[in-house]
Amino acid sequence: MNMSIFRPIFVAYAAENLEQGNGTLQVWPHELFPTMDGDITPATLVLNTRGVDHLNRPYNDKVRVGATITAQWLPQGRSLKPPDIRRGERLEIYQSGDSPIYYWRPMGLDQNLRRLETVILAVSANPSNEDQERPDASNSYFLEVSTHQKLVTFSTSMINKEASRFFGQFDTGKGTFTLEDEKENTWFFDSVNTLFRFINADKTMIEMDRTHINAYAKDTINILTDYFNLEALSEINFKTKKWFANAKESITFKTKKWLATATDSIGFNTNEYKLEATSSIDMNTKVYSMTAGQKATVKAPDILLDGNVMVTGTTSGLMPALFPAFSIGVPGGAPTASMSSSGTLETPQAIIPVVTFQQITTGSIVAGSASHPPV
Repeated sequence: MNMSIFRPIFVAYAAENLEQGNGTLQVWPHELFPTMDGDITPATLVLNTRGVDHLNRPYNDKVRVGATITAQWLPQGRSLKPPDIRRGERLEIYQSGDSPIYYWRPMGLDQNLRRLETVILAVSANPSNEDQERPDASNSYFLEVSTHQKLVTFSTSMINKEASRFFGQFDTGKGTFTLEDEKENTWFFDSVNTLFRFINADKTMIEMDRTHINAYAKDTINILTDYFNLEALSEINFKTKKWFANAKESITFKTKKWLATATDSIGFNTNEYKLEATSSIDMNTKVYSMTAGQKATVKAPDILLDGNVMVTGTTSGLMPALFPAFSIGVPGGAPTASMSSSGTLETPQAIIPVVTFQQITTGSIVAGSASHPPV
């Protein structure tokens, strides 16, 4: 049987640590020099030689000699870079015929000597039968594990008509993880600073930064659920141009202090509305609208209405008991509305122009030209 001229020829020891990015290594052929003593190093000596050449002429020369030979890395498997060989590891040496070029492969018998390493694996994703130079990020899926850089990185390609390309990286040196695609959709996690951040290609963002949650959307943020509870132990602030709350059955707010400011309008439309504050309620807006199909309740120690007030419908409860002869009018004119004993606000006009409440508990009630003694 004919034997291949490319063959393993002997076992050797690495005489040095392999440099990053280099596949050339000095090896000591132990099987050729089994009785050699001392440390394994690539050191060489310079010897002075003299003799007579083939023309019978004498000569003097210097020769550099050593116990090692030079060998090149022989790739194996899917790894794209040489393993990080350490001095003293056992290697298998190959040769093609009587060529002066030698090749090495690790035998995997001395993993205890390894220290920091970088391993890069590639899996082809190219469906084409045409030639390609070598595996790269455009035609392969990659996995890189580097304890030198404290990184674990993986990436995919789109050469096989994939819908997206993904890149992910664990940075153990900084304590972060990043996952993104070619469209710049990004998920970022910072373990050191307790931060989660999700950002899509349209810059819509949700961020959890320690004890804070931040969210941004250029157009709309929608929340749909069967039951929604919003509770703030200290304060709730709304700042907007327009604010509308629409509930089929009820809206309930309960807080110590509630401030709503809108430059345009605030509107509520619901079957039942309840607003309760233990301290104060302050509304400051251009237009305020509240519509309830059944009942609207406002409860607070102090309620301040500052400006023009429109009242339509039926009043009940404490109003007729406190103000049985209450009437509303316009400055300098006759009363335009009055309250009956049943609590009905009777007015011949659809809109009451001006109503001003002053000193409800300490003075008199003045509404246009109508008045009532203090309670």
